[in-house]
Amino acid sequence: MPLQRLLLRAMLWCLGAAALLGGLAILVSDSSMTWRISLTCVFGAVASALAIPMARLMDRAADRRAGLVGIVLIMVCFLMALAAVWAKFLTGSNQEKLALTALVLVPTSGAAFVGVWLSCRAAHRSAGRLGIAVSAAQLALTLVAIWGWGTGLAGRSEWTDTAAVLWMLFGLGVICLINAGARDGRNWRWVGVTAAAGAIVLAVQDIWFTPRMDPTPFAVAVTIACLTAYANLVMLIPLQPRHNWLRLVTLLAAIATGASIDTGVWLAADGTALDFVPRLAAATGIATGCGTLAQIVLLVLARRLSPDIAAPSDIHAITVVCPSCSTRQEIPLGGGACRTCRLGIDVQIRTPACASCGYTLLGLRGDRCPECGAAAVPPLPARA
Repeated sequence: MPLQRLLLRAMLWCLGAAALLGGLAILVSDSSMTWRISLTCVFGAVASALAIPMARLMDRAADRRAGLVGIVLIMVCFLMALAAVWAKFLTGSNQEKLALTALVLVPTSGAAFVGVWLSCRAAHRSAGRLGIAVSAAQLALTLVAIWGWGTGLAGRSEWTDTAAVLWMLFGLGVICLINAGARDGRNWRWVGVTAAAGAIVLAVQDIWFTPRMDPTPFAVAVTIACLTAYANLVMLIPLQPRHNWLRLVTLLAAIATGASIDTGVWLAADGTALDFVPRLAAATGIATGCGTLAQIVLLVLARRLSPDIAAPSDIHAITVVCPSCSTRQEIPLGGGACRTCRLGIDVQIRTPACASCGYTLLGLRGDRCPECGAAAVPPLPARA
């Protein structure tokens, strides 16, 4: 908490200084120095604001590494931004290159932080490691394109194009591998990763060598990767069993959309034009979007637990006061004995459910079931 307060105060001071210097720069004729100081304060305020959630992550044992890496990346981006602002006085002719480096470093650092945060969780470790590797490769390619370092490669668009293509693997590959460590048997995730890698290979071949006339293989690879990533996300939405048909219909609509797009690309490359294909792609795309929104709405409606209420599956013990000796202690579910007087205590919990439809009423604030509208049964009175 002290670190968060310190960062908040630093942000406020930087904002105040930036406002004061910005107003002064308007009144002064030669204001280049004042504007640079003002930009320094603005960047300091932004860095302090971004560091506050990183400090909160450092307070959690599971996210401490991600928070530390996030603060380091924020400091690096801040220093690079300062170098770009003051490059005229530091390096002379490298101001444009430093500015481009700072612009590239910000999104790359964000992607790397997401990768580190995912790698802190066993279920998403593969996705996180892939994100870190792709972010590092993308940054290296971009820096070579900007600086060159005496290799004569600076300014060549092939490097920046290759770096941009890598973002496809970062987005699609990482999404495909989310929750891969849960061992849920969905090994088809790797089909999407393989398709994304194949699309990268095809794109790099077109960038560095002779472009192919037929874009169909690239379109098919991208479609497979997109469909796999989408299916992986949709499968993570916890729907009730009676709503599984909606997920299936949405996935079928997404597959139809991808197939229609690939068919249109293939026909266009072959010189054939069919008006029905783009209309079909638009119709199935609308159905996919509506189905996705419907699943999100169902997910929101299914959130019956308030943030302060634990799920029954997470409850393993309750705190009780022994009626015999008044000792306060935790008794595990199923029962135990008082540690002082050895009085036997049976412990059992029960999830409240609607008597009409079986909808779980845990955390319900109203007096009616949100699923069927039936009156909620009041809790059973305590046994005398």
